[in-house]
Amino acid sequence: MLCVTAIFKGRGVYALKTDPRETKVYKRLVRKLVKENLWIHVLKLLSMRPMYGRELSTRLGLIGIRRAWIYTLLRSLEKEGLIKSYEGLSGEKFYVSTEMGERVLKEAAEFLKKMASWIEGDGIKK
Repeated sequence: MLCVTAIFKGRGVYALKTDPRETKVYKRLVRKLVKENLWIHVLKLLSMRPMYGRELSTRLGLIGIRRAWIYTLLRSLEKEGLIKSYEGLSGEKFYVSTEMGERVLKEAAEFLKKMASWIEGDGIKK
């Protein structure tokens, strides 16, 4: 099924898009969700195995995340007790998820599943 999105300016159509992923609102949604939920991505990666900051930066850089954001986030997550850092043999820090980090990740995943079901279903239910 072809989805056509028309964007109106004043009284006339000035852009016609056939792919909803090309609209400004969709691109903004993706950008904001990735940035605002970056901590979930970090916790997920660290729940799989400990990683050096450089490795996290490389992996997350693939989705357009700046290195400075990642290190700021790592400090914040460590301050909240969701991750721990250790100095490796090379002197470089590596990070691991804590038990609390694992629990927060699980709760976040459940909440996101609920949100998806609200969007796909009948909306928010009591």
